[in-house]
Amino acid sequence: MLPILVSWGPIKIYSYGVFLALGLFAGLYWWWKIGRDEHWDETTLFDSYFLALFGYFLSGRGVYVLMHGELYSPIKAMAILAYPGINVIAGLLGAWIVMFLLARKNGWELWKVFDVVSVVCSTIGMPASWGIMYPGGSERRVPIDIWALIWAMLSFVVVSRVRKYFRFYSWYKGEASVAKDGLAGLIFVGLSGLYLAVAALLSSRTIVWGVAILLFAGCMIYLRSGKNRGEELLAKIRRRK
Repeated sequence: MLPILVSWGPIKIYSYGVFLALGLFAGLYWWWKIGRDEHWDETTLFDSYFLALFGYFLSGRGVYVLMHGELYSPIKAMAILAYPGINVIAGLLGAWIVMFLLARKNGWELWKVFDVVSVVCSTIGMPASWGIMYPGGSERRVPIDIWALIWAMLSFVVVSRVRKYFRFYSWYKGEASVAKDGLAGLIFVGLSGLYLAVAALLSSRTIVWGVAILLFAGCMIYLRSGKNRGEELLAKIRRRK
C-alpha cells in the first residue's frame, strides 16, 4: 500500500484516510441493513450512526492529542488535516458509548445493539502493533496491512455469521427455551483479545491485556449461555435477601 495515494502541491491524500473512510461507509451499510431487518426506524439509524461517528473522532482525536505533547494547542488539536492522527481504540470505545446511550433512548435492546455494532466494527478492523508508520496514522502497521486485513476479514465473517445463526447453536442455547442476544458481540470481543495477544507476542510486548480480554469474553459467553447455572444461584441469593 502506498502511504500517499495522491499528492498535488500542499494537498495530500493518504491511503490510511481513504481506507478508513471505505471502512466507515461499509459499516454504515451494514448498520442500516441489519437495523432495517430489526425494524428499527431508518432515520434514527442514520442519525445514530453519524452521532457515533462524531464520538469516534472526538474521543479518538482527544486521546491522540493527549499522547502527543507537541499537539497541546487548541489550533493544532483541531487541525486534523494539518496534524493528522487518531487513536483507533479510543475512537471505537467512544463510538460504542454514544451508540449505547442512543440505544437506551430509542428503546432498542442493548445486547442486540451490541451484536450489530460488533458487525459494524469488524468492517473497520484493528491497527497493527508493529511495522511501519504511515503518514496520517497513529499506529504502526505491517506492509500492506496483511495482518490487520486478515483479522478484519475473518472477524467480519465469523461475527456476522454468529449474529445470524446463534439461535440455532445447541451448545449456546443449552437447556434454555430462547438463546440470548450478545453472542456475536462477545465473539468479537474475544477475537479482539486474541488479536492483541498475538500482536503482543510478535512485537515482544506483554500479552496480559489480550489474554484478559479473551478470558472475559469466554466467561461472559458462558454466563449468557443456556448451560449456565450461575443465574439460578444469583436468583437464590436475591430471594434470601
